[in-house]
Amino acid sequence: MLTIFTTQLQGRLKDIAQNEELIEDAARLLCQSLIGDGSLYIDAQEEMGGVLAEALHGQDRFEQTKSLYQNGVVATTSPVDRALLVAPTSGHHVLLKTAKILTEHAVPFVVIVAKHESKELDKLADIIIDLDSMDGLVPNDLGNRIGHPASITALYCFIALQLMMKDILEEYL
Repeated sequence: MLTIFTTQLQGRLKDIAQNEELIEDAARLLCQSLIGDGSLYIDAQEEMGGVLAEALHGQDRFEQTKSLYQNGVVATTSPVDRALLVAPTSGHHVLLKTAKILTEHAVPFVVIVAKHESKELDKLADIIIDLDSMDGLVPNDLGNRIGHPASITALYCFIALQLMMKDILEEYL
């Protein structure tokens, strides 16, 4: 079972890596706040919360990174800020609510989702990275699929973004 999971997970990660141009575009957008006087705000919903923890407390974090929600309220933002939103699906109610608030405040933002299913988000987000990783990877004896990799693929994508951002920032500093 572990061999199947590992093989299938490697395939998902390879698919994400093939979206290098999209990830690079996202990195450039997010870097705009780090080069200027802005902040990089992050929010992650449900099982994607590991991305928020990595962004705020990981060894490669950026100083200007902040949690978008502070005491349950969206932080005060401005157009010089950028945001990264991470959720299981593009139709997630908190994700859509947050996307609308950021749009009203003219804050450009990137979205990472395990499954892109909402056309509403297409009108709001600057860049959407669909990880296509909501389904389980390993069939069980009952015919269901288990071993859902959404949080792993989200962390992989976030770290890829971080690496590209660091590379971009080295050009400017």
